[in-house]
Order: sequence, then C-alpha cells, then structure tokens
Amino acid sequence: MSETSRADGDYSLLPVMETSTAYPLTHYTIGVHLGLKEFTEDNATEALRRTRAFLGLHEEAGKPLLSRQDGSPLLVQQVDKAFIRRHFGQKMSFGIRTPDEFDEHLLNIRSSLTGVPRRSYRRITFLGLARPNQHPFQIFQEIDDRYRSEARRVEIYTDGTLLWREEGYHGVGPAEIEHTESEDVPGLGIINDRTNQRAESVSAAEFAALFERAKGLTCGWIVDCEPSADEQPSTAIYCEESRPEDEPFCGHHMRSARLMFPALYPAA
Repeated sequence: MSETSRADGDYSLLPVMETSTAYPLTHYTIGVHLGLKEFTEDNATEALRRTRAFLGLHEEAGKPLLSRQDGSPLLVQQVDKAFIRRHFGQKMSFGIRTPDEFDEHLLNIRSSLTGVPRRSYRRITFLGLARPNQHPFQIFQEIDDRYRSEARRVEIYTDGTLLWREEGYHGVGPAEIEHTESEDVPGLGIINDRTNQRAESVSAAEFAALFERAKGLTCGWIVDCEPSADEQPSTAIYCEESRPEDEPFCGHHMRSARLMFPALYPAA
C-alpha cells in the first residue's frame, strides 16, 4: 500500500462512531490527548510520533480508536506522514502539551488502559547527617503515581543496615516512615529544593533488587564491584552468606567490619 493511499478516505472514531470525520486527529477523543494546537510543517514529525504512540497504546490494549469507513481498523503501522499531512492547517481549541508533558500523559493513559498502577522509583540522599546511625543516609521509594503514595521503600544506613516497608503508614516492615513522606509524595524538584536532600529517579530493576536484598537475610558486604557506563552506577556483588537478623553482615564480615570501622561497629 502506498504512502498516499493510506491517507485516503474518511475514518470512524471509536467508541463515539463518528461516520464522517475528515480529520480524525482533530476530534476531541484524540486531539485533546495529542496536545497540538495546529498541524503544520514544523510539527509534522512530532505530530506523527504522538499519533503513533497514542493510537498504539489503544491498539495494544485491543481498544483501537480509529477505523476506516469499511470497518477495518487503522493500524499504527499505517499512520504515516501522508496521514499527518492531510491534517495540515487544522486547528484545535483545546490545550497544548510539550513533548515531555505528552510523554508523561501517555504513561497515565497506559495505566488506565491496562489497570496496572503506574509506578515511579526514586532515591533520596540525605546530606550532613548529625546522627548517621539513627537516620538513613538514603531512602529508595516505589511511588504509586496515580495516588502520589508510597508503595514500598528501602532505608539504607551508614553501617549497611537495610530496612524495608510495604504499603506506607498502614503497611508492614521495620522501616520508619517518618524520615520522608509516604502520602502526598512531592515531586523530585520539591525535594531537591530542600537544603539537605537530593533526589533522583532510579530504575524499577534497581529498586526491585535492593528491596529483595533488604527483605532477605544475606550478608550486605560488597565482595566485588563491576564498573559500568558513566551514567549508570556500578554493579555491586554481595556476599551470599546468611546473616543474623539484627546484623548487616555475616559473622566473618562482621569481624572484618569491627576491625576496619570500630566507630561504626563497636565490639559486642
């Protein structure tokens, strides 16, 4: 099928079933989500990216938004520059979104379509702690972005202790929720405006590995470290021996810790 022929003909919008929609991307059902004020030569590439991404989510979920007049679905692979050019000059009366705002909005749409709560992951580092053994120097959080509430966390102390918690204030786990918000969780920018805190995003995989280690009873002593790319943290390899529930390391490495860092690990 040629690029031009793909753009021929009118389309139906599902589920509203418009029967004569010459410019389907300007219809409220789609246009309000794309966040474009007008289709022009300057935004053709971005309009194509957004259209493919938005329609693709619905196609993956088995809920296509567009079909041709003959009832056949308009597949994402058929959405091309010719389809976008057909809309040139068309203006809309609803809001505009920057590329970053559109990408953020797309994550919310995916969550709504799949029913899977959207999650984000962060690391908060506390600077200049007066009593480091009584306050975590880092907290990792898994955030339910729909409700801005904490789903899980790991607290890391300077002596290697890892404490965990699930489901916020009313959940379970030994971590103390008072050290940072678990409800109405602020954005990273707000945290970074605080004088003694720094926050950044981390991957779901990094959080999952840390949470699994926090809940387990294996030694937290780093026995090797594999350097990776500059923009990624090094991959630490930990001792796999079991440890007592109230100690961060196995017996062998606790003896090493007390010899090397007597202030942090006083003799029992």
